[in-house]
Amino acid sequence: MIRKARISRTKAIFVHNRKLHDNPHLGAHHLASHEHVGPAIPTVLQNLLRKPLQVLHARKGHKKRRAIRSRKHAASVLDRLFQQRLARHHDWAGGDIHPIALLAWLAAEEPFNSDFLLENTALLTEDWDEAMGEDIDPVFATQLDDVIARFLDANITDAPCSQENPQLEVPKDFSMAMTPEAIFKNQDHDAVMTDCDVKMDASNKAVDLVKPAKVTKHGFDPVQVLKKHAITFRTLVDSPRSTLTADIHVLFRETNFHGCPQHIYEILKPGLRLASQLLTHRATSAFWHTVIFGRRERVSSVHERIPDDVAWTRENERRFHEHLERLADSIHFHFSLWPTPKHTTEHSYGSMHPIKDLRHGWLPNARDPCRKSRIRLHTDFYTTAKRLSLLKSPDPLLVLRFNLLLACVLCHELAHFLEMSSNSSVRRDVYDRAGEEIVDIESTPEPFFNNQLFNEMGNAFETKVFGGRLEPISWRIDCAYGLTTHDVVDPSFSRDVPTFFTVPMDYVWMIQQQKTWERDYSKEDWTVFHIPRDGAKAVSLGYFNMTVWESEDNGKQISDLLDGETTPFRRTFDGKIIKANRDVRTKH
Repeated sequence: MIRKARISRTKAIFVHNRKLHDNPHLGAHHLASHEHVGPAIPTVLQNLLRKPLQVLHARKGHKKRRAIRSRKHAASVLDRLFQQRLARHHDWAGGDIHPIALLAWLAAEEPFNSDFLLENTALLTEDWDEAMGEDIDPVFATQLDDVIARFLDANITDAPCSQENPQLEVPKDFSMAMTPEAIFKNQDHDAVMTDCDVKMDASNKAVDLVKPAKVTKHGFDPVQVLKKHAITFRTLVDSPRSTLTADIHVLFRETNFHGCPQHIYEILKPGLRLASQLLTHRATSAFWHTVIFGRRERVSSVHERIPDDVAWTRENERRFHEHLERLADSIHFHFSLWPTPKHTTEHSYGSMHPIKDLRHGWLPNARDPCRKSRIRLHTDFYTTAKRLSLLKSPDPLLVLRFNLLLACVLCHELAHFLEMSSNSSVRRDVYDRAGEEIVDIESTPEPFFNNQLFNEMGNAFETKVFGGRLEPISWRIDCAYGLTTHDVVDPSFSRDVPTFFTVPMDYVWMIQQQKTWERDYSKEDWTVFHIPRDGAKAVSLGYFNMTVWESEDNGKQISDLLDGETTPFRRTFDGKIIKANRDVRTKH
C-alpha cells in the first residue's frame, strides 16, 4: 500500500523499502505516473542510482518525520551546506562570506526560494552522511551555487534588517551564558584560587618586595559589597530611574540594530541615551576630540602616540558631530554569543570588526566615509533585555546598572570603530605559504593614547572617562551583583595583580540624571566622571569569594549527633531530617 505524502510545492518521489511479503508484480491500479515503487527499479541498481532531489523513504513513526522536517534543524543543515559550497567558490574577488549573512539575504530578497531550499534540505537530512558528505546531490548543489551567484551579483547597499533573529535563542530560565564557571572552563574554585596565589607570588618576586603582601582570599566579600552600597543607595532616592531625555544619536538608531525586535530596543533606549551623552557631551570631549583631531607622533616603525589632549572648541564640536553623522550608514550592531570566535577562552562583552567588501576587498571605497563595520554585543545583553521586557516591576537599581554597562560597552567599541575603520588605516589578508588559505589579517595598530602603556583604544576611553575599566561583578551582564572598576593591567608590561573596587549605586544613579548633563562643565577637567574608589575591595578576581566560612573549616560538620542534643527530629550527616527514636527523645 502506497502511503500518502504531505502536499508541497513540488512532487515528491517516494522509495519504499521492499518487504519480503510484498508482491513483486503490482497491478496497474497501484501505479501512478509520478510515483515509483521499489519493484520498478531492480534491487541491484537501487544502490547505484542517484537519489533524486526530493526523495523521502516513508517510515513509520510520526515523531521521526517531524524531526526530519523541523525547520530549525533544516536551517542549521542548510547553513552548513552553504558553508561547504562557499569554500569551493573562488570565482569572485573578496573575503569570506558568512553563511548566516547569505541566508538572511535570501530570506529577505527571495522568500519563496528560501522556503524551497529549506524543504529540500529537510528531505535530504534523512540521510545525514549523504547530506553532509563531500558529494551532495548534484541538482541540489547546483541550486546552492545559483543562490551564491545571485548573491554575489546583487547590488547590496545594506544588510537586511530583520526584526526577529532566528539564530538567537534565549534560555528558558534567562540564565547568563557568561559566568565564572564558563570563563574558567568549569575549573574548581580552589584551583582558581591556587592560580591566583601563584600569580601573586610571581608578582611579589618580580618587584622584589621586602615584605610581600599576603592575600589569603581573592574576590569580593558579599557582606562588604552590601555594606559599601554597591547594589543599594546610601540615602533614600525618590525616583531611582533614569531621567535622561536627550535624543538617541543617529549611530544608535533602530535600523542599525539587526535581530533586535522593537520591544528589545525599547529596553535598550535608556542605555542608548546615556551612550549618546558619553559620545557627544562636552564633559567627555577630551577623549573623542583628541582621537579625531589630536596630533600624532611616531614612536616606532609601526606605532604612533597621541601625546596631548585637544581642548574643546565649538568648531571641533561641529566637525566631530558632522563626522559621526556621516558614519551612521557604516555601522551595524547585532548580538553574538562569543563576539570574538578566535579567542573563545577569553570573556568579551563586545567586539568591533570591519567588514570586508565583496568587490573591493580591504581597499577603502572612495564613496564611503569609512569601512563598513559591525559591533557585536554578547547575547547576555539580549537575554537581559528580554527578561526586563517581560517583567511588570523590574528592579530599578538593576536596570540602572545595566544601562551604564551597555553605554560603556557601546562607547568602548565605538572608540575602536573610529580608529580601525578609518580609510586611512591599512588592512590586508595574510596567506599561508601555499598562498591558498587566509591565516591572519594585518592592520595598522591603534595609537597609544597620552602616556598609557597599551595601545587599546577602548580601554583608553574607559580610563579617560571613568578612571578605569568598568565591568559587572562575576561577569554577569545583567549586573545583578553590582559593577566594579579597576585599572587596566597589561601582563606584557606589568606583573601587577589587578585590584577591583565596587561602583557605588549613587554614582550609577547620578550619571543617568538629566540634571547631571545640564550642568556647566566649562571649568571642569576630564576627571569629572571618574568613579570614586571607596567601595568594597577585591584582589585578583572581580567576582564573589566562595571560600567556606571559618566555622566550617577543619572538616567540621553540622549534625545533631555531633551536638549531643536529643530532639524529636534529628539531622543526619547527609543532611536529611528524620524522626528520632522514642527512647532518646527529650523535652526542651
